[in-house]
Amino acid sequence: MTHPTKRATEPSKKRDAEPPASQASEKQGAEAEEKKNDAHKVAKKRDHITEEDLRRVDLMLIHQHIVRRFRVRQPKDFEKLLGIRTKLAETLQQRKVLETFKKDQLEEADYVWYYYPLNRLLSSCMHYLNTQNGIDQLLKGTSESRQSIQQKIKDEFEVIISTVPAIFTNFTFTKLTSSDFCLTDELLFKLTNILAQSAKYINTLRERLNYFRYYSPYAMTTFVPGHLLYRQYILASTKSSPFQDDLDELSHQPDHYAQWMHTQNSFNDPVLSALLQTTCYEPQITSSNIQLLDSSQHKLTIGGFEFNDRLVLVIPKHQIPDKIDASLINLRRALVQVLDEGYRENKNDRWEHWEESRFMNTGHYSPVFLTQNGKAFSKVLAGLCVFDEAYGSDLSIIDACAKVEKMVGNLKKTYDATIYPFPAKTLGTYYQETNKEINPDDSKHQRIDSFLRTFPDIFLGENRSKKPPLSGGNKRSIR
Repeated sequence: MTHPTKRATEPSKKRDAEPPASQASEKQGAEAEEKKNDAHKVAKKRDHITEEDLRRVDLMLIHQHIVRRFRVRQPKDFEKLLGIRTKLAETLQQRKVLETFKKDQLEEADYVWYYYPLNRLLSSCMHYLNTQNGIDQLLKGTSESRQSIQQKIKDEFEVIISTVPAIFTNFTFTKLTSSDFCLTDELLFKLTNILAQSAKYINTLRERLNYFRYYSPYAMTTFVPGHLLYRQYILASTKSSPFQDDLDELSHQPDHYAQWMHTQNSFNDPVLSALLQTTCYEPQITSSNIQLLDSSQHKLTIGGFEFNDRLVLVIPKHQIPDKIDASLINLRRALVQVLDEGYRENKNDRWEHWEESRFMNTGHYSPVFLTQNGKAFSKVLAGLCVFDEAYGSDLSIIDACAKVEKMVGNLKKTYDATIYPFPAKTLGTYYQETNKEINPDDSKHQRIDSFLRTFPDIFLGENRSKKPPLSGGNKRSIR
C-alpha cells in the first residue's frame, strides 16, 4: 500500500514545478510582444519611406510632363534657356583635377566632379535667375552686387563639396574646398557674367510664362528621355544594379515603381543624375505671407534671446494666411527630415507618440499620375516614350508605338526582366493620355494644370490673366 504522506506530497511537487513554466511563458510572451512592436516600428518606418517614394516619383512624372509642354509649346524659349544652362555647365567644366590625386584616382575624381557637385552647383547658379532679388542684383551691374553673388556661389559650393565624402565612400576625400576643384575668382567672374547677360531675358520670360512660378530655369531645362527612364526601371526590376548605400535592407526594399530611383546606375547616370541629385522636380509652392524659418539658415532672435536648433513657422495675424495647408505639410516634412537624422539610432517612447500623432498622419500626398500603391507607373512611362519618339521626328504614332514595343521587348530579353512590353495598340492609348497633358486643348484643364494652378483660369504656359494669385486658391495638397 502506498504511504499516504507520499501521495499527499506528489501534487505539491507538481505545483512546485509550475512557476518556472509560467515564467517561461511570460518571457516568451514578452519576447513575442517585443518582436511585434519591432515589426510595427519597421512597418511604420516603411510606410513613411514608401509615402515619400510615391510622392517623389509622382512629382518627377509631373515635372517631366511640364518640361515637355514647355519644350513643345515654347520651343525657341526652351532652346535659348537650355543654351544658357549649357554655357554655365561648360564654364564649370573649365578646370583641372587636383594634381595631388594619384593617377589611379584621377578618373574617379573626375567622376565625382562631373556628376554630383556639377549638378548641384549648376542648379544653385541658375537659382539666382529665378528670384526677383537675384535678378535685380544681376541687373544692377555694380561690382558690389557681382562680388556678393560670387561669394554666395562660392559659399554654396563649399557646402556641396562637404557632402561628397559621405556619398562617394569608395574615394577618400578629406575636407575638400572649392579651391581643390579650381573654383577660382576667374571662374566665378565668368559664371556671374553669364548670369548677368541672361538676367534681362529671364526676367521677361518669368513675366510671360507661368511655369517659373513653380520651377526654376534649371528645372525647366532638366529633360530626361522616356527611353532612359524605362531602361532604368527595367534594370532595377532585375536587381542588376545595386541600391545606394544609404538604404536599410531590413526596412526599405523599395516598391517596384520606385526601385530605379534608388540604384547606383540611376544616381550616376549623366542625364538622370541631374534630376535625382537635386530637388528640381519639387514645385516651389510658397505662401505669400507664411514663412518657415530654420535656425541653421536664419538667425532667430526673440526678445533678445537667440534660438538654435529650431524650426519656426511664422503666421500673420493681420492677414488671412495664404496656403496654410501646404505650409503645414512643408513644416511636417522638414521636421521628419531633421528628427529622423537626429534620432535615427536612439528613438524612444516619445518618438512613437510623435509618429502616431494626428499632425504626422494627416495631409498625406495625393498622387496625380500614380495610384496609392504606385500602379500605373509603367503606363505613364510608356506614354512618355511614345511621345518622345513621335515628337520632332518623321515617325507616325503607329510607327512610334511599334518602336517602343520593340525597344521594351529587347530590354526584357537582354536583362531577362519580368516586365512585359505593352502591345502597340495599348501604347497608342497611353500616348493619347500623355499628349493630352503635354499639348492640351486650351478649353480644358489637365491634371498637371489642376495640380499647380493658383486660380481657376490658369493654364501652365503663357500668362493669360493679369489677376494676382488668390490666397488659398489651391484645392489640392501639393506636398
